Amino acid sequence: MRRGCWSWEGCARAACAGLGFAALALGTLAIGFSQATAAVVVGPDHGTSAGTGNFATGSWPGWASLNWSGYAVSTGAPYHSVSATWIVPAVSGPNGSYSAAWVGIDGFTNGSLIQTGTEQDFLNGAAQYSAWWSTSSQNFVEQTITNGCSGAVAGPARSRPQGPGGLLAAPTGRAGGPRASAHGGSGPPGATTGSATGVSSTSATLNGTVNPNGLATSYYFEFGTTTSFGSTTAVSSAGSGKRAVTVSASLSGLSAGTTYYFELVATNADGTTDGGLGSFTTSSGSGSGGSSCGLVEPGDPMSATIAQASGSTWDITIGDGSSSHGWSFTTAVTYSGPGASVEWILEAPTVCRGSHCTVATLADYGSVVFDQATANAAGPGLVIGDAGEMVNVSDTAVLSIPSGPDASADGFTVAYGSTQPSPPPGS
Repeated sequence: MRRGCWSWEGCARAACAGLGFAALALGTLAIGFSQATAAVVVGPDHGTSAGTGNFATGSWPGWASLNWSGYAVSTGAPYHSVSATWIVPAVSGPNGSYSAAWVGIDGFTNGSLIQTGTEQDFLNGAAQYSAWWSTSSQNFVEQTITNGCSGAVAGPARSRPQGPGGLLAAPTGRAGGPRASAHGGSGPPGATTGSATGVSSTSATLNGTVNPNGLATSYYFEFGTTTSFGSTTAVSSAGSGKRAVTVSASLSGLSAGTTYYFELVATNADGTTDGGLGSFTTSSGSGSGGSSCGLVEPGDPMSATIAQASGSTWDITIGDGSSSHGWSFTTAVTYSGPGASVEWILEAPTVCRGSHCTVATLADYGSVVFDQATANAAGPGLVIGDAGEMVNVSDTAVLSIPSGPDASADGFTVAYGSTQPSPPPGS
C-alpha cells in the first residue's frame, strides 16, 4: 500500500498510513507561494510517499519527495552523528535554478533538522557555489561559510513561522499601508526590515528602509534571541520626506554562536509600522586554509561530519580537500532534535523573500556521488528501500533519482533527471 503525507515537516510513515498518492496534489497548498529573490532555505522533506511502484520507471525505491532525493535512514535511531564525502558538481542551468548537496540528522520524519553541505546554483547566467550549514533553530536559512572562514553569515531571514518548521505567516504589522492623514502626511510610515551586515562573534549592523510619508518619523530596531525580542536600539530620526531612506543601527556585546531576531519599527503622528522579522547568527566557527577557506569550486572533494558533543551542543565540520584551496571549517551549535533519522541528500532548496516561499527550480547538477557515509560512526548499511527520488508536484515526473547502494552499502550516485544511475564504480 502506498502511503503519503504532504507537509513542510515531513511525515511519520505510520501516521500517514492509508493516504493514497492523490495526496500529492495537496502539496501545492503547502508550498504554493510565488518565488522571489533572497534567502535560501534547506528545510525538512516537503512531504514523502512511501510504498512500491515508480512513477517513471516502475521500480520504486523507498520514498518520493517534492524537494529531496538521495538516502534517508531511520531504523537505527537515535542518531548522534552522520558523515560523508562527495565531489562538488558543475551546474549548467537553467537560469534561476538551485541545488544543495548535504548530510543531516532529522527532517525526514519530523520538523527538526541539523545539516551541512554545498550549494550549486545557476543565477544571472552564471554558476555559483558555496558551503553552508543550517539548523531548525535558524529557521533552516543557510548560514553561508564566508571566504576566510571568519564565520557564517545568514542570508535575509524569513518571517515568523506559524508552527514548528511550519510554513510562514505574513508579518503582523502594527499598522496598514498608506491612508489619508489628519496631520498633512500620507499616513503611517513605510518600514522594511533588511538584512544584518558586518556580523561577527559579538557584533552586527541591522539595516532597513523607512518612508516617512511626509511626516516627522522616528525608528528603532527591536532585537533578541527569541521573536519576543526584549531589547531595542536607540530611537533615531528618519526625517519627514516622502521617499524611502536607508536606516541602520549597530549592535555590540552579542553572544557568539547565537541566533538573534530583529525587526525595524517606524513611528509618525499617523501610526506605527513594523518592517517584518529578520535574523542573523553570530559566528562561533574556526577554520583553516587562510583566505581560500570557504571557497568552493566544481570538482572539489568535500567531506562533512555532524556529531553531538554533549547534550544540546553539536559540532558541524565541513572541509574542502582540493589541492588549490583546501580548507576545513568547524562550528559549535545548539540543537535539540530527536535524532530520528540520518540523510545524504541532493535537494531543490526553498527560496524565500519575506513570507513568500517556494521550492526552487532544480539546477542541472549532472550527478553527485556520496561515499564513505557513516551513521553513529559506523557504516549505515544502505538498502534500496532507503532511497528516494524527487518528483514534480504538477505531473509526478522524476526530477532527480539515486542509484542503488554501492557494494560497501555506504555510498550511491544521485543524478539529475529521471534516468536511474549506476552505483559508484569500484565499490
